[in-house]
Amino acid sequence: MDRLLNQSTELGAWIESELTQVVNVIQSTLHNDSCAVNDLCAQVLRYQGKMLRPSLLLLSWKALCIDDSNIEDVRRAAAVFELIHLATLVHDDVLDEAALRRGGQTISYLQGNETAVMLGDYLLSSAYHLCSTIGNPELNILLGEITTTVCSGEITQLTHRDNLKLTQEEYYTIIKNKTAVLIAGCCLVGATLGGGTTSQIEALGGFGERLGVAFQVRDDLLDLVCSTSTIGKPSQRDFEKGKPTLPLILYLNNHEDQYETVCQEFESGSFHEVYERLSHSGCIERSSQYIKSLVSEAQSMLRLAVLNNVSEQMCDLAEHLNSP
Repeated sequence: MDRLLNQSTELGAWIESELTQVVNVIQSTLHNDSCAVNDLCAQVLRYQGKMLRPSLLLLSWKALCIDDSNIEDVRRAAAVFELIHLATLVHDDVLDEAALRRGGQTISYLQGNETAVMLGDYLLSSAYHLCSTIGNPELNILLGEITTTVCSGEITQLTHRDNLKLTQEEYYTIIKNKTAVLIAGCCLVGATLGGGTTSQIEALGGFGERLGVAFQVRDDLLDLVCSTSTIGKPSQRDFEKGKPTLPLILYLNNHEDQYETVCQEFESGSFHEVYERLSHSGCIERSSQYIKSLVSEAQSMLRLAVLNNVSEQMCDLAEHLNSP
């Protein structure tokens, strides 16, 4: 597992220990009488990377809690969000016809789309079942709202494939819905379970939303500028699937006279020419600056609501999004 926090620190060691407990909850939740199901679940668990979402939930709780009397509920909530995240990855690989994920072959590539879709559904239903064991109806309602928003974001993105007239606002709405809402939800739930005030819970949610948008813009940039070996999945896949991302949207906003030419390059698969345009226009750098501004906003919002060692570590974690 990649590390988000320095394991030599007290907080880093605590997160490492808690994430191990979260993984145990996930494995226990997914265990099934069917060997076929268990084999698939074992395969999908290698999708776990830095475990950003459960880490943020745990840290949001830790930043506000007075005691650890509800730590079991916190671990289960963290596992719920990781299960939902894993489900979205499995379904995304089907939508994107992706063969690689984190340097390994995807479930859809190995087992086919039918199996991958059903596995994603199994992960989602397992998440809902686990959430119900916490015994907090408000969390169940929030989880339903979050997953509905994620699905609506994905559907909206699908309807805008090959739409090079996608506006910045439409792009931001899509990534807020499909990515940021889940990360914001982790912070909201963590703060809620930590006994935060209304203003603190809202601030943690705002922190998570800005972090989520920054995360997705960065992911889109990595897809554009990095090699397959660097990011562990096919690069420039967004262009291949007809997904306009921020650098291209910025370019077309400022070069309307190039619209028809870019459309022709896009439709013919001349992505190298499109990349060269973006690279020389400064739009990639402008997108990176947008990430920096989002991270700065997130940090300021968190520090105004909570100021302690844990919140500072969360701000440091957010700073990682400014790195290539």
